[in-house]
Amino acid sequence: MIKTRKIFIFFILIICLFVFPFLVSAGEIKNRKNITVEKGEVINENLYAFGENIVIKGKVEGDLIAFGENIKIEGEIEGDFIGAGLNIEINGTIKGGVKVVGESITINGIVEKNIYAVGPYLKTTKDSKTNWSLLFAGAEANLEGEIGRNLNMIGSRLVINNKIGKDAKIRLDKREGLIPKALIVEDGADISGNIFYKAGEDGLVSETAKIKGNLGYSKYKNEKKNFNSWWWKFFISTFSALFIGLVLISIMKGETLKIIASIKEKPLTTLGKGTLIMFLTPIVCIVLLFTIIGIPISLILLLSYIIIIIVTRVFVGILIGKLILQKLKIKKTSLMKEMVVGVILLWFIFSLPEIGFMFSLIALWLGLGAIWNLIQKKV
Repeated sequence: MIKTRKIFIFFILIICLFVFPFLVSAGEIKNRKNITVEKGEVINENLYAFGENIVIKGKVEGDLIAFGENIKIEGEIEGDFIGAGLNIEINGTIKGGVKVVGESITINGIVEKNIYAVGPYLKTTKDSKTNWSLLFAGAEANLEGEIGRNLNMIGSRLVINNKIGKDAKIRLDKREGLIPKALIVEDGADISGNIFYKAGEDGLVSETAKIKGNLGYSKYKNEKKNFNSWWWKFFISTFSALFIGLVLISIMKGETLKIIASIKEKPLTTLGKGTLIMFLTPIVCIVLLFTIIGIPISLILLLSYIIIIIVTRVFVGILIGKLILQKLKIKKTSLMKEMVVGVILLWFIFSLPEIGFMFSLIALWLGLGAIWNLIQKKV
């Protein structure tokens, strides 16, 4: 896989831009294990759904913001759909745009505006249609559904077997000798514009595929890896995290235990809350800056947000260490040992060039959500 840091940051900025209206609009909130909007049922406002299984068979006349393990939309959404989950499936109609993060994302319906998707796997079926553009950051995409405008992707592997109204700009796996190829353009491909892609080697393009514009390919340059530089960055970041963990355990041991317990009990719900907090907090700070009374509040909130961002992943490291030592059946353990084991392992994963940023982002969301759960209980 190739580095996805820039596209993730771009995706976050896009989410922040589009999520602003939710701060000033009312909506219905559903927070339980199984959430279903039955066929014929109409939600006359925005719907905020937090649960394990979320199924929308009816109609939502506003926006849908959903975080859960399985999210399935079979009905109609008048506004945008913003969500995060393991399995996301769209079989109905989204009259706005789609901004989602998921392990497996399937588009089998109609999206009238743009799709912004992040995750390991994306599939659009022959029955699907995206009227505007599609942007995907992840590992693998299999595209069979029509895209009205542009395709932009950064990932590992792509199969194009659909109609694209304009251009396709793609960055794929830098390795050579992949089976199957990083880029496969099949017989059913019909591209009205150009295809420009960057990969480790030429893709496999069918002779019967229709490409009305140019087909452009560029190869990655050989990058020299500096082990000493990587090791030094890893050492500094890990040492800093261990110091933060020591401080947390020393001055707020009780709260630390509650936070890691929250992540363990409801990981997906906590992940969803953390994602929403990360996106909304900077926007709230910006909005407050435009009011005289809100300026000091905005600065305090922003400072608190930065501090929490710095420490939040350490909580996930402590939980990882606890689970590892429990799995190894080590009887004589302590919170300090758990912190050291978990932080070193987790920060090593964060330092990996191909996948580290994704894991770091997930840990950040989990930590933010867990801190929010603690604040809710105290309030």
